[in-house]
Amino acid sequence: MLRNRRDRILVGLLFCLLFCGCAPFIGSPRTASKTVPVEKPAQKVEILLVASETAQSMNFPEVTLFDKDDGVIDFGSFGTAMMGLTVEAKVGADNKNVEITVQRVKRRALTDAVDIPLPVEKIADEYAKEFEEKLQQKTAPPSKEIPPVAVPSKAETAPSPMSKGTPGEASSTPEPLVAKTLPGIKAEPTAPAKPPVRYLVITKTANLRAEGDIKSKVLAILKKGEKVEKLEESGNWFKVELSSGKTGWVSKSLVKETD
Repeated sequence: MLRNRRDRILVGLLFCLLFCGCAPFIGSPRTASKTVPVEKPAQKVEILLVASETAQSMNFPEVTLFDKDDGVIDFGSFGTAMMGLTVEAKVGADNKNVEITVQRVKRRALTDAVDIPLPVEKIADEYAKEFEEKLQQKTAPPSKEIPPVAVPSKAETAPSPMSKGTPGEASSTPEPLVAKTLPGIKAEPTAPAKPPVRYLVITKTANLRAEGDIKSKVLAILKKGEKVEKLEESGNWFKVELSSGKTGWVSKSLVKETD
């Protein structure tokens, strides 16, 4: 028997606490499952990586199982009595679908902070939807752009007077070009190439300069007996090329012609 009004108030508060602590789970199942089809061919490990990426975006618990051989990934302590939210994604036969199971275990003590979580069906629906979108993006084949085709102009397709074959068809073996001269005119023979003129350094040293000027920058110091090839001359200077390929100017008085 309740002796006074204070006792009745305390009993009423206790019933309220019990009702509020259990209300989120009344009439709501603890597990929910969804099946997501895999429309494009994909390996198990690729599907599991997409499942992990989706779970991270929804702030699911950390990965506790990653079995690429059986195609299973768990988030949280799935299949145990540990309280909280746990999720499992399992790849079906022939990698054609993925079975998603969301599980929530009731809180253990009534003294825990009271919250009203989303029903497991709602979580399973949101996870399955986002997972399917990400899976389609990952497995979609890359688009192939068709390169533009160059259309030949009329001038390119017109037959050449030097080609053989039907009009509009280019000859596969073009005729070699032969030098022809007009009647009564003799072709002038081409002059033979002049042999290179080489010079020998006759002094102990000779300066190779950037220009034909005594004040020009010294590029290298040539030693006695070193051979150079004459390229051109200007005044008292020769422009020469060394055996290394380097070029410069040297005074005529420091070299003499050699074979």
